[in-house]
Amino acid sequence: MTALAQSPPPVGVVVPLPADCSIVSQAEAAEILGYPVESADASSQAGGICFFTSRAISQDGSLTYAIVTAANLPQRRSFAAAQARRCAGVVKVAPNAIVCRTYADVALAVDLDAYFKARTAATDAMPVKVLGVDAVAAPGAIYVRRGDYVIEAVVRRGETLDIPRATTLAKLLLARMTK
Repeated sequence: MTALAQSPPPVGVVVPLPADCSIVSQAEAAEILGYPVESADASSQAGGICFFTSRAISQDGSLTYAIVTAANLPQRRSFAAAQARRCAGVVKVAPNAIVCRTYADVALAVDLDAYFKARTAATDAMPVKVLGVDAVAAPGAIYVRRGDYVIEAVVRRGETLDIPRATTLAKLLLARMTK
């Protein structure tokens, strides 16, 4: 190993915190999705996300979750800022304008409350009462705000967010996070 590889990152550089994908096992992910899944994708895990895909993701789907904390919020903000820059010049009536606005809002989120608000501000977001007061199904995911974290739960069957299955995932995550 070289000295460069052993050196700490420069000041101000966001170091990704790998996701703990043992919170939900591969077998549990498959049971929730309803299809066999591959183990959590290593590159996504390095980015703080647990991403389980079925063998035929376009037909069967995927299960994804993340636990966002104050420690990994800078990483989320950095990613959102990069995506927001890619959205430069998108007009307000474009189909992806809402997604671009969300990236910009997440990039500016200074704490978990602002992050949760940015993620759940879509006009078609709706409460998920079975998960508690601070639980919202927004386009693409269910977000649950608790204490010192935000849960992001996504179960896609084909191209569609499966809200009942994502709710099951969120319930499991909540149960494991409160132990």
